Amino acid sequence: MNLVGDEWGENVETDSAAQWQQAFEAYRRLVCDPEMDSEYLRRTGLVPHLTELMGDVSKLWVLDAGCGNGWLFDAVTPLRGYECDIVTPPGRRLPHLRSHYQDIRSLTYDDETFDLVVSSLVLMWVDELDRAFDEAYRVTRPGGRMIVGITHPYFSLNGRALHDGTFLVEQSVACPHQRNVMISRVVGPVTYFSRPLVDYYNAALRARWRLVGFRDHFIDMDRYRLDTAGRASDVRRTGNVPLFTFFVCQKNNLSV
Repeated sequence: MNLVGDEWGENVETDSAAQWQQAFEAYRRLVCDPEMDSEYLRRTGLVPHLTELMGDVSKLWVLDAGCGNGWLFDAVTPLRGYECDIVTPPGRRLPHLRSHYQDIRSLTYDDETFDLVVSSLVLMWVDELDRAFDEAYRVTRPGGRMIVGITHPYFSLNGRALHDGTFLVEQSVACPHQRNVMISRVVGPVTYFSRPLVDYYNAALRARWRLVGFRDHFIDMDRYRLDTAGRASDVRRTGNVPLFTFFVCQKNNLSV
């Protein structure tokens, strides 16, 4: 177990790699199940935005930091792809891909190895943002980028959609807090770190990243209702607040 304090208040236990490994099989089933909202929202929101922001990676060395089930390198083909996580990484048998067991807060890759680092739906589960951004900066080549995708802090787990599509904020989003949650009510409990969005930006800036791009993803409710008709889900959705948010960081062209 790790202990965190300071911005989170009193010291509390955070999840170990063993706890994440225990939850991972349920998570992998959840995000791959075509009958579940999680699979649909990732496929129609997360994946298109991330791959568009990445652009052509055919000549790049890419790190998927916190790769989960390894979906990224099923969607894009880099010159060399590395993926890592604190759960058992996907088994890859392709010469241009490598999978490793690693913590994004303490990577073992050499300095300035990658052209692009991707962090997809990871940083909300990480207690030490500064270390994660520092490590990503260290392993990125000068001029390289980091792309971050997270569930939007003003949406995820801080409120609920009402029948008329409006969104009721039920917990303050002004200050960071942490709690044990169930992902889609089937995975966990795991510790979620709810932070104001500016905390992510400031952590990136402290690590010397330059912020160069931003975008939000809103659910297209007309498409959602059409595509998910008849699907069993007890989660009410809304298109009035963003579900995912993305930002792009760039490393200075000169090493410092």
